[in-house]
Amino acid sequence: MVNLTDDLLYFIFGILAKSNYLLPLNQVCRRWRGICNHSPSLWSHMNIEIGTTFDANNWIERLLPFHLRYMGKVPLDVALICKYSGEDEPEEREAFANLTKSLVSSISKHSRQIKSLKIDIDPESPAAINVAINRMMSRSMPILSTLTANNVLIRRRDAMKWAPGLVNVTLSDPMIETCARFFKNVTHLKIDSDLQDTSPLISLVNAAADTLVSLTLSVFGWTSNASLAGTFPHLKTLAITGCCMLSAGLLTNFRAPSVQKVEIGMWRVEDLKELMACGGISFQSIKSITLSWEEVDHLAQMCFHLRLLVLRCSSLQVLEVDHLASLQCKQTCAFVLRNSLKETKDSPLRASLENLIHTIEADLNQVASENGISIE
Repeated sequence: MVNLTDDLLYFIFGILAKSNYLLPLNQVCRRWRGICNHSPSLWSHMNIEIGTTFDANNWIERLLPFHLRYMGKVPLDVALICKYSGEDEPEEREAFANLTKSLVSSISKHSRQIKSLKIDIDPESPAAINVAINRMMSRSMPILSTLTANNVLIRRRDAMKWAPGLVNVTLSDPMIETCARFFKNVTHLKIDSDLQDTSPLISLVNAAADTLVSLTLSVFGWTSNASLAGTFPHLKTLAITGCCMLSAGLLTNFRAPSVQKVEIGMWRVEDLKELMACGGISFQSIKSITLSWEEVDHLAQMCFHLRLLVLRCSSLQVLEVDHLASLQCKQTCAFVLRNSLKETKDSPLRASLENLIHTIEADLNQVASENGISIE
């Protein structure tokens, strides 16, 4: 029998606590129970996954009071995941809603300790769950710095009003109605959505214009006439993917003179042309560009504008082109980049171009070999 030291067991318990939801650390052997119960930092990760299995939910309900008792005043990383199938009987649906509301209410009492909050709600979950979550979001969270929300309908006007330290926000399929102005201190914002009306999302982004350092938009089905407006003085990283977003005029009134890293997901030649036409970006300051190049139309035009982009960004050090779908795309892109290489002899981009060309041509040769195609 091997006796483990206190420090080693403490380390093991710490790893388990991060990967297991509401790990019952008080259920260990008597020798180490005191260590667990008197080590609040072991209880700083609260991962709660509520499903439709009665026994599992009952186990969570029994464990949470122990967790809240032993965690003391340590900062908390809270993850609340509600997996609801939507196929239960009315009684089970009500029980699921009541359990979730009860757990959210218990966690809310410790809102001042939450420094990281992740909420993932099944779209078919009872509406009462969103009400309870909105109530929790309106409480004081002075040390909250990171928020990740999926399918959360934020309706309360005071949602996140008392979270002055919130700087990192990730929203997936968000349903935002009134809270854009409460994200005014956010520095890192990521939105992933397929909403048809994206005006509320753009309002949220524009509200954070003065503080944003990194902005990632992945929005498909773009139909709104809204555009990024105003000046983003501190923005360093801009990533935009989605279906024909740039050609919808997203960057018409966009001003970000300090952008150094750009990532664009392109579907049409108009996307690259729109980027090139954006007068609010200082191309001379851009150091890194990543183009996620799907199967596009007008391949020759695309490559022409790609070459212009490379030559226009005089400080460019890194150029990456991903997802070259067809053999023709790979061949054309490699040809264009080789021509650009001749014009960038003294450029800091030269090494990156050489690596990119090598990668594309290696991939090209592999595809050709697998398909028995001869490439000249």
